[in-house]
Amino acid sequence: MVTACATPRLIGVASRCCPSATATASACAQPRLRLIHGRRAPLVGGVAMDALIVDVTEIPEAQLADEAVLMGRQGEDEISVHDIARLKNSVRTMC
Repeated sequence: MVTACATPRLIGVASRCCPSATATASACAQPRLRLIHGRRAPLVGGVAMDALIVDVTEIPEAQLADEAVLMGRQGEDEISVHDIARLKNSVRTMC
């Protein structure tokens, strides 16, 4: 099956495999939850089985085989398990 995604401008894209576990795939699907060269990269389209496509237009140094961080630290930025839980509305504050 082929999925198309229209963009308002020409963009650079990178594909990335991610484990197909439900929680990880859900985390992968969150906007701007990927770090490439220490910068957050937005998702283009959705998660397809165990792969995703990200927009690397604003990361010109991105190249083949670069590390993409789904959870953890890269450069000055970090995506924590708490960040993902907040986006999934799965963190509850107890008083």
